[in-house]
Amino acid sequence: MSHSEEKRVEVIKRHWFEDTRSVSCVPTITHDSNTVYIYSDIVLDNLQIIIKDTRGTILYSSTTTIPNTQCYSFTIDNIKEGDFIIELKHEKKYLYGYFSIHQ
Repeated sequence: MSHSEEKRVEVIKRHWFEDTRSVSCVPTITHDSNTVYIYSDIVLDNLQIIIKDTRGTILYSSTTTIPNTQCYSFTIDNIKEGDFIIELKHEKKYLYGYFSIHQ
């Protein structure tokens, strides 16, 4: 029996500034091995998601809408153990963080 657990991706660098005119939030990113989860308190239209290995090779890239009512998740197929970078870009906002996958 395997035990899975979401691990929080610590955001290292961010330019995700709070908007003083409206509600704004920084999304939370977690992962459970090769499945990534993104949580947001607001709808993020046209959010660009990029996952790279430490050499800069893009392993996953997608533009999607993240709802505020439920978690958005996706699985990266054929990914091996290692260290990875996730980037989120929305309008003029940007953040990235590092995570590791160990089998």
